[in-house]
Amino acid sequence: MHMTSNTATIDATKWFSENSLGKKAAVYHLLINEKMIAARIADELGKNKATISRWIRTLIKEQYIIQSNKFIDHQKEMEQVRPGSVSLRFKAYKKGPRSKEMEQTIHKLQSQMGVHRDTPLWSALPGGVEPRIDIHRIDWNLPINTEGPRGGQPHEQSLESWARMGVVPSGKEIRGWIHFAAPDIESAIGPWRVRFRRKVSKDEDGNPVYGKFCAPHPVRITLPNRYIITPEEAMDSSEIKKRISDALFHVMSELSKKYGWSLGLPKQKNSQMFEAGVLRYDPKLAELVKKRRKSGEPRMLPVADGLTIDGSHDLLDEGIVHLDAETTEQAAMQAQPVLVMDHIFKQMTEMAETNAKIANESIETIEETGVNATNRIAENIQSDMMNLVERMHNTFEERFNQHLEEFFEAQQLRVNRAIERFEARLRGQRITNDEGQMSITDFFDTDENLR
Repeated sequence: MHMTSNTATIDATKWFSENSLGKKAAVYHLLINEKMIAARIADELGKNKATISRWIRTLIKEQYIIQSNKFIDHQKEMEQVRPGSVSLRFKAYKKGPRSKEMEQTIHKLQSQMGVHRDTPLWSALPGGVEPRIDIHRIDWNLPINTEGPRGGQPHEQSLESWARMGVVPSGKEIRGWIHFAAPDIESAIGPWRVRFRRKVSKDEDGNPVYGKFCAPHPVRITLPNRYIITPEEAMDSSEIKKRISDALFHVMSELSKKYGWSLGLPKQKNSQMFEAGVLRYDPKLAELVKKRRKSGEPRMLPVADGLTIDGSHDLLDEGIVHLDAETTEQAAMQAQPVLVMDHIFKQMTEMAETNAKIANESIETIEETGVNATNRIAENIQSDMMNLVERMHNTFEERFNQHLEEFFEAQQLRVNRAIERFEARLRGQRITNDEGQMSITDFFDTDENLR
């Protein structure tokens, strides 16, 4: 299990309270494996800085660590161009010939504490130095806007006027054109080098005759210095691209105001957005790059998709190679993999929490929708049942009334027939009783029946 900074500090504090070997192990571990500078080690252990410096000298003397002087010079140069740099006074250390012996000692000390932890065996940089990522190869060819004033060309001026503005021929003629160097333009990410391409020919006396600026890409701007960022900043490549884009449009605006250029939007195929570089302490890779150089191999050493290695910073003798990446995230992974993994873990956690929130909200919405739908269905069913009952009731009443009407009509017909028969019998018979016939029966004409 890889040690965190907190557990490393706790362990180192315990070791420092023991014998001299424990003190050396504590300082070595915080210096080399945890990348702490001497002042921070003193603060973490609660000791005087002079005491920590003395133990560092002891580690150097006993060959557990060695000071990386050339790297210090390089790092100072890089930090000088980083905005916000306050102090450039620091020292860098890397593993010495006896480093494995000290790592075994640390491993034993960790085991004695009851928890077995593997000591980090690889470090991106010498101890005491915070890793930095350099953004470089920012190179843009800017096109003119042919629909702008003067077809996008700058104001017409004499060579003397251009010279007073600091714009003078620079370099050699190249296939009928030459560069005009203009003063650098400052931006938030550093100064930009400005060059104008202009046509050139010779008169009869061999003197240069300058024509129009070369279309369609007469302006070239380059960031000569490396733009230094931290691994934390590098984790958001979109923000880095935004910074570069903001600086780019600032330069375009200055070119328009100062010289009269009307420029269009640059195209990626005609430009180099950037590369992200990081230094890596790896003596074996450094030796491999040196062998490739000796064999005459000019190309960079590919190590993975989007990753190449070279010795562009002349630190191969220090065991340090320069790694170029296509994205800032790749460079951050090489500079501080633990930080990047922690960042990715936090992103995944946040994503999981967001997904869980969305899922819960979706479930609540579905439940609410389901309840509302159920209520609506129940209300609709109730309404439909009431309408049905009412229709059935109305239908029953209508049919009942119809039935009664038909029944009475039928009974009336029967009564009418009976009356008709009765009347017919009465007309055919003589009634002897004064009171008339008292019952309805069939009448007979024979005397027997009369008697």
